[in-house]
Amino acid sequence: MFCHLKPGEAPPRKTPSAPTDPLFDLQLGYPKLAGKMGIMPETAMFRKFAALNVRNLLYLQSELMMLERRLKIAELEDGASTDGEKNLYARDYFCLEKSEYKGPDVKQLHLVRRIREVLKEYSKRCATVGKGQARAYTMPDEALTQQQTIHQMKEPTQMDLDSFQNFLSSMHSPRLRQAEATKGEIRFHRRHG
Repeated sequence: MFCHLKPGEAPPRKTPSAPTDPLFDLQLGYPKLAGKMGIMPETAMFRKFAALNVRNLLYLQSELMMLERRLKIAELEDGASTDGEKNLYARDYFCLEKSEYKGPDVKQLHLVRRIREVLKEYSKRCATVGKGQARAYTMPDEALTQQQTIHQMKEPTQMDLDSFQNFLSSMHSPRLRQAEATKGEIRFHRRHG
């Protein structure tokens, strides 16, 4: 094969061919898996965490109920007060807002602000109430839209699952891939044997 070589002359080095694997430069693990899902987005699979999302809604709902009870008590106490404008807080938001600058008793104002924060979080998470019950309002909110999109995702087909299981197991096969550093790039190639 190298009969044209002179004595002592080394055979020419093979130049590496361009990789045919579009994922050749991605690290094994999440980077390669994300690359695979990026190439085939129709097979991307994600867990919905539906039970955790519902549990979080229940916790937020319970917190709102507790805050609502505290606010009602604070409103009754402040309404019966003869101290300054406290008896106006339930009827005049401007007086309630001014309470922050007038004295140490800002309990009702702090409760209103905390309720506002929790309601905002709850509204982001709550799309609908269960079947047969009144439906909750939907908000044009990015987090809510993402939540609805996730819940509308179809289950992966058995073929998709098998494909990804094969892909994942091939990443862990010690004889299938070997990393080789060449000029600052990582290249993967099949081992023979």
